[in-house]
Amino acid sequence: MRQALKRIYRLSLAILIIIPLFVTLGFVGAISFIDFNRYKPQIEAEVLEKTGRHFNIEGAIEVSAIPFEIQIGESILENPEGFESEQPQMRFHKIHLSLSVQELLFNKKLQIQSLTLIEPEVFLIRNAEGVDNWTTLPGIKQWVQQQRQLHSRLQFEADDSKVLTSTTASEFSFATQDLFANNENAQQPEQESWRFESLIVENGKVILLDDIHKYDVQFNDLNVFALDVSPNHPFEVRTNFNYHHSLSKRHFKVRVNGLAQNAGSVFEWQVRDIQGLMNVEIKSEQEVPETRFGLNAETITFDVRSRQLAMQSLNMDGLSGKMTVNLSGQLGREAAFSGEIAASDVNAEMWSKHLGVEIVESQQKALKGKVLNGEFAWSWNPEGMQLEKAK
Repeated sequence: MRQALKRIYRLSLAILIIIPLFVTLGFVGAISFIDFNRYKPQIEAEVLEKTGRHFNIEGAIEVSAIPFEIQIGESILENPEGFESEQPQMRFHKIHLSLSVQELLFNKKLQIQSLTLIEPEVFLIRNAEGVDNWTTLPGIKQWVQQQRQLHSRLQFEADDSKVLTSTTASEFSFATQDLFANNENAQQPEQESWRFESLIVENGKVILLDDIHKYDVQFNDLNVFALDVSPNHPFEVRTNFNYHHSLSKRHFKVRVNGLAQNAGSVFEWQVRDIQGLMNVEIKSEQEVPETRFGLNAETITFDVRSRQLAMQSLNMDGLSGKMTVNLSGQLGREAAFSGEIAASDVNAEMWSKHLGVEIVESQQKALKGKVLNGEFAWSWNPEGMQLEKAK
């Protein structure tokens, strides 16, 4: 009896080992004999249907079975129909996808586990007629409509109650709405459920071109490493990039890590628990050496479309001094910010010089060589920065 049970046990064990082995070998064999390049037209047609933009795969499609990965070579996502530009919407040197074998074999679904974008280039363009090439991307158009409805409702409520007499609905929305708080009552746009175990960007580039005001904003040498990325949930991210605005003499090199989260749109972001470094280089007639500042902050929130930026408890350490900054305002051609500063051994003239932030003419003489300690209210616009001792 025992011998019979042993034989049954061994047979069952062999079956449990052999069946998955045959399935795996069959899967590997099937993958090896398929030329996935012949599916380029289907992939391009699918992207066109989803985005309304032509997608051209110029490089090769390569697939490996173990691990189950797909690599797409040089490819281009064109601008929407009728939008004329020398640059496409996006360009990729390579797209690397890691897929789930289990989901494919048992559920017949292609589930992306990890996504790597190698040398991506993203061009966000607003032409001379004020038309941009990104509003009609999937998910964004619906979000824009929702924001317009929200602003209209806020304006109606404001007019009805006479609470907001000098603030527009858009300003009220940004100033009072914490887009990223865990608010159970907040209504988020419906999204398809997705998750990446890792999201990696290698040597990327994001360029905003504004043909109306004749400037560009560039994020170059962009590298991103993020884990457990999914909509409306915080995820760990490490990134470094170079930033420059064509109307500014300042060039930034930034390396930071923190917890990032979007708010139902690729345009609205918050990063918490930030730590990192920032190098500032001033390219002008005066020789100003590149300066490094240590950074940490509680939160940074940014709305790409409205260019609204807010920082809470941004601590900067450099030039033998320290400061803690709270600020809110708008980036762009007519940038303007205001907030509070808590300064410790901050040489106002030296920090102004190395950050490329000019002090308003009326205060230059009073702050020349002065070391700041204490709390101050501040504001900044293209005319310069102004400080007032906090009461």
